[in-house]
Amino acid sequence: MNSLRHRSAPMVTAIGIQRSYGARSVLSGIDLSVERGEFVVVIGHSGAGKTTLLRILAGLDDEFHGEVAVSPRLSLMFQDARLLPWQRVAANVALGLRGRAAKAAAARALTEVGLAARGRAWPRELSGGEVQRVALARALARGPEVLLLDEPFGALDALTRSHMQALLSNVVERHRTTTLLVTHDLDEALGLADRILTMDGGMITADVAVPLPRPRDRGTAEFAAFRGRLLAGLGVAEGLAQKGVR
Repeated sequence: MNSLRHRSAPMVTAIGIQRSYGARSVLSGIDLSVERGEFVVVIGHSGAGKTTLLRILAGLDDEFHGEVAVSPRLSLMFQDARLLPWQRVAANVALGLRGRAAKAAAARALTEVGLAARGRAWPRELSGGEVQRVALARALARGPEVLLLDEPFGALDALTRSHMQALLSNVVERHRTTTLLVTHDLDEALGLADRILTMDGGMITADVAVPLPRPRDRGTAEFAAFRGRLLAGLGVAEGLAQKGVR
């Protein structure tokens, strides 16, 4: 494993990333670059290597070959919010922060996700959507330049998921945070991404810019037409459906 010297742009760089578990190859020469302020979504079926790639970029896995450079100011959000049940919401958001500014940073983040009044609540008192908003607030409280998200809304119902996607889009656009999101959901990718990467067999198989204007309405003919062109261009409409990509 090697680390490239951090540069101002791009904010995320990976060159020739390979990762194996025993004899099983999970990543096979990944090259990736994400520019400052860019929202990139990685899509692919289970086992394609998406989460492994994200863990390497987050610094949670150093058993790989290749080179990685990511801004040290990064936050990671999982599908599992991992809130501490014995800590109140505000304390969960401030977890890991130090100094006098920690409390204020947590309060600002909770306000940003619409939970300013829930700082004294216990995690058990929250709905599923509120739990994920707290997890997002915890990521934002660190003032990240890079935000990495591993299917953070996968366990939510459709309506709550839609609300969380809109919240994430607004927050990222407001702060121009460089964002890399992993998902199974093609419509989620189209609704959020500046650029979509597809993964299969541990490789990036396509890199597609999304030219749709924001905010994005999935009910428009323009959205549907681009979705159709994307699937046709990838040649994977049937394969994605079979492998669990919606």
